[in-house]
Amino acid sequence: MALITLAIIGWFSIQGNRSTVEKDQLISHSRDVLEASELFRSHVYDAAAARRAYVLWRDPTQAEAFNRAYKSSLADFATLGKLTADNSEQQISLAQIEPLMNARLSLLKESVELHQRSEDDDKQQDALNDQSARISSQLTDLIDVFNRAERGLLQQRTVAAQASYRRKTWINVFLGISVFVFLILTLGLLNRELFRREQAERSAAEQKDLLQSILDSCSDAVIVADTSGKIILRNPVGIRYNAGAPAEELSKEYPELLGLYKSDHSTLFKTEELPLSRALAGESANGLEMCVRPPSGGEPRWMLAAGGPLLNHRGEKRGGVVFLRDITDRKKADEQLTAALQDSDMLARESRELSELGDSLQSCHTVGEAYKMSENALSGILDLRPGALCIINSSRDLVESAVIWNNCSTTEPVFHPDDCWGLRRGKPYGGAGSPLPCAHVLTSNATNYLCVPLVAQGETLGVLYVEDKASLLALSPQAVQFEQVTLRRRSIAVAERVSLALANL
Repeated sequence: MALITLAIIGWFSIQGNRSTVEKDQLISHSRDVLEASELFRSHVYDAAAARRAYVLWRDPTQAEAFNRAYKSSLADFATLGKLTADNSEQQISLAQIEPLMNARLSLLKESVELHQRSEDDDKQQDALNDQSARISSQLTDLIDVFNRAERGLLQQRTVAAQASYRRKTWINVFLGISVFVFLILTLGLLNRELFRREQAERSAAEQKDLLQSILDSCSDAVIVADTSGKIILRNPVGIRYNAGAPAEELSKEYPELLGLYKSDHSTLFKTEELPLSRALAGESANGLEMCVRPPSGGEPRWMLAAGGPLLNHRGEKRGGVVFLRDITDRKKADEQLTAALQDSDMLARESRELSELGDSLQSCHTVGEAYKMSENALSGILDLRPGALCIINSSRDLVESAVIWNNCSTTEPVFHPDDCWGLRRGKPYGGAGSPLPCAHVLTSNATNYLCVPLVAQGETLGVLYVEDKASLLALSPQAVQFEQVTLRRRSIAVAERVSLALANL
């Protein structure tokens, strides 16, 4: 019976792991499709930007950049076709995108080739720009439809994966209860046999050895206490979990000695709340999650508890038993999946916002329009953080605040370029690890801001200044670091697009 039970547990575990792997692969496939779609959008945008720069400046390197982006766009589209070969609806969307993509790229290529043949092509270029703008809007809409459909599919697959995890949890609980019931029956039979055959010591010893063998082969921790709360039995797994802890009975210090915490990682269980205490009180405790943080140190472990009272053959209560299953790997997998989904959503949103910012800036005809567009857009992209766009004047001896959003008041409106460490070093400056604050910053805390130089076509145009008090309000050091890294990544991406647009204008 024990071998059959263990075989059933093993079979369900293998099936559950196989189902989990399959669903994780589907989720990973959807993320690959979304990444390929965003890469395709980015390369089409890069082709448009390189074409515009070439028409404005006639820079041969921009023509080469256009050719690379042109080829990359076609390759990305082919990759999307391969990734969605098993999805007829997405194939239909790609079939609608393909003619617009070809038309968009053809117009861009025609514009480059026209400018290579003749510099006096303003009217032709304006006509091509109008056609390209209309097609670009339609293409962007279709790509957004494609991405929404894929994100919907990703959400469905995620929900299915979570349902599978919950189903697997209930199956494990059911199997744990089954093992518990089996052991209760075994103990009842053993006690009855000992009572009826007091002289059969050898038989009793064999039964005891059999029971111990079952406990030894069980992958879950099994802990048994008598009616007084004294621990009378632990299988090897249970002994290993409680190694070095002088906890031999359910006293008030028992949870602290073993480091038994609730799901918030910081609140200790009370002794009467423990599954074993509830089992001694005649209650069943199933599906209770516990965080085990031994006082001696070591990595915290998560346990799923199931237990109940121990009764003899006459229905008299003899104690309680609890089973602890290590679910640490499952909890980590759940956390990693949640983090991956959050990262995917965040990166998709960032990519969409930056793409919209780039398109908007490329549509501006004057520097004033670009400044106004930046003022309206950058607050949302940078999570409502105050900031300013500071531009070096024509004499290159002063830096002036051209755009300010969200009442930014921690930087001088006019300062010398040498007052900014970001401009002096030619790379982002500020945040954790900065030894000195910039002279133009009206605060002594060097972790409360970030300066990102605006550099395009080999020329420094100014600096993007962002206040960063929001990151310091995070709940943990890891959260603070995550916020600062996210802000730095977004700020650098924004600075690249703004500086390129301003340089073109």
